[in-house]
Amino acid sequence: MSNIAPGFEPLFFGSPFFDFIGPVYHCIYPTHEQLALLLEEKHCNTFMVAHGGLLSTLADVAMSRALVRARGDGTKALTISLSIDFIGTAVVGAWLEAHVALKKTSGTVGFATCEIREGDNVIVVANGAFRYVTPR
Repeated sequence: MSNIAPGFEPLFFGSPFFDFIGPVYHCIYPTHEQLALLLEEKHCNTFMVAHGGLLSTLADVAMSRALVRARGDGTKALTISLSIDFIGTAVVGAWLEAHVALKKTSGTVGFATCEIREGDNVIVVANGAFRYVTPR
């Protein structure tokens, strides 16, 4: 699709739920991974704007992946808490990018914030706490 930002490719996450809401895109930069989504009709609520559950999921996954990437030790990050503020709306065709800022990556719990933006327009502000676990 022509609305996909340059450098972004589909992310194959391997999670049935995440794959269901996709396609989700990502771009790997030297310092971080950027997640994004091209908003489709299937992502909208009855008002035909981005569904809050979709935006919450995108923020949750973006923060978790950023924390895991920053640690680089093979641990995973499970959500303990997630708060979401819906600041704006987005309509079909919007290119939404998740911008993550890490607050704490050490210890057993990590913290991050995420803004989901359409260009300079902030749609969501999210804060999350994540417990680090070692996969079995």
